[in-house]
Amino acid sequence: MLVLVLGLSILSQVLLIPVSQMLRSIGWLSTYQGLIISNVAFYVPCAVLIFSQFVRRIPVELDEAAAIDGAGALRTYVTIIVPLMRRRRRASQCS
Repeated sequence: MLVLVLGLSILSQVLLIPVSQMLRSIGWLSTYQGLIISNVAFYVPCAVLIFSQFVRRIPVELDEAAAIDGAGALRTYVTIIVPLMRRRRRASQCS
């Protein structure tokens, strides 16, 4: 978790030139692979931090109520947790 927070403390503008030089050196500067790798490197730490804090605050009673109704772990996640995370998905576009 500390690594994610430290990664968020560095501005993306500071990392833009080194990342573009690295992508140019491996030949991925104007490719889909380079775009995907750079977006994952910049946005995943922020999204993980937001989602993990949100999921920790979901009441345990929701899981217990789903278990009483006969839902397994996957069904609980799909029918309860994922719909609650819709707003967070929109807000997790850190930039």
